[in-house]
Amino acid sequence: MMPDFRNKEVPPGKPLVTIGLSSYNYAHYILDSLNSLISQTYPLIELIIIDDCSTDNSVEIINTWIKENNINCTFIIHKQNRGISKTLNEMVKLSKGKYFVMFASDDIMLPERVERQVDILETVNDGSYGLCYAHPLRMDEEGSLIGKEKYSSFNIFLEGDVMEAFLKKEFWFVPPACMLLKSAIVKTGYYNEEVLLEDYNFFVRFLLFYKVKFCSYPCIIYRERKGKSQIVKQWEKNNGERYFYDRIISNVSAWRLAKISIVKSLLEKKIYQYLKCLAVYNSSLFYKSVWVLLRNNYLKIPMKFFFIKSAKSLGILPKSEIVYEDSSWF
Repeated sequence: MMPDFRNKEVPPGKPLVTIGLSSYNYAHYILDSLNSLISQTYPLIELIIIDDCSTDNSVEIINTWIKENNINCTFIIHKQNRGISKTLNEMVKLSKGKYFVMFASDDIMLPERVERQVDILETVNDGSYGLCYAHPLRMDEEGSLIGKEKYSSFNIFLEGDVMEAFLKKEFWFVPPACMLLKSAIVKTGYYNEEVLLEDYNFFVRFLLFYKVKFCSYPCIIYRERKGKSQIVKQWEKNNGERYFYDRIISNVSAWRLAKISIVKSLLEKKIYQYLKCLAVYNSSLFYKSVWVLLRNNYLKIPMKFFFIKSAKSLGILPKSEIVYEDSSWF
């Protein structure tokens, strides 16, 4: 039997859970994150840590923690920064657990997190449920609690088939608070390494195949950072063009796999809006998006978008304001 990363005695009959912790320049937070893993009440956990070429002393802190606590884990140090999607895929492929948890090195895991989510998923152990999610607590950069995670503000705790609700933005997953069936990640096709942000792209495909369960225990304390992420800044610097392109890639990949008409219709609506935005912006990514759509046998591309793009290029149409479908970047 695979040993627990803390070298604990393992009771029989427990499924192995893999925690994949990604590290990148969070030296001032990572020790709290690592110690919260030791405190887990669940007795059979595999730990994989990958540092994605940090420029601070994160690696030194991790090595010291492993030695001082007699930790039995896999620790990989990237020589070059590969990004979160490639790092996640590497961890999933290395993992031996039935369940997989992705975790960030600036968050804190509550003690009963793994045990509670395993219990929930094991009660519906028929392969149709691929994920258990929670609405975590939040803390600021200094570690002071500031309440429930913002995505629970709708007070919606859905279970089962949630694809339609997800596309309508009625609720959202906080990835570090999710436990996933590893085989479900594999069937979904892993994380897309082309897009800037992996969350939406993964879930919009994942939910075509799997149902979800909700855990009322908050599971983690999620650290909210001041200001906007580098990814959002990059999107805004380019007038959101890369955001629209990424969303087109994500939605058409799900559209190609979807079998339910209302889901396909919702995906087509999103593709329409994002492609229109690229045309109005006179973006160089417009034709690249068209090529992606055609390559996926998506033929519902309005001809008027080509005229808008041409008119913009010639300066015939004035600059227009874009109304985003999403109320936020995410």
